[in-house]
Amino acid sequence: MRLDGEVFEMTEEDPEPVRRGREALARTVGEFADPVRQWELVVQCAGPCTRQRRLVADLVPVLPPTLTWAEALAGFRCKRCGAPAYIVGLAGLSATPGHETWLLLQYGVRT
Repeated sequence: MRLDGEVFEMTEEDPEPVRRGREALARTVGEFADPVRQWELVVQCAGPCTRQRRLVADLVPVLPPTLTWAEALAGFRCKRCGAPAYIVGLAGLSATPGHETWLLLQYGVRT
């Protein structure tokens, strides 16, 4: 992963979570709302707050399930301090017991 200013630029040698996150941006919020997989939205703001985690299934009343993650990310801000989201990812249960699947949706502040 190469940093270009504050927002990351994808390269072929990017780690798997980055590649999977790039693909997930075109998928809908509803695709990650399955309570069995227990997908969590993980947000770290650009401010001093700690990382926040929420089940995607719990967010569906707030985020329309037909919205893509790319569309949803446009307005993400910290609910504690109001700073823009800096790191945004999805974490879900892996097919391997005891492991988690991670998808990086954003690294850096969107302008």
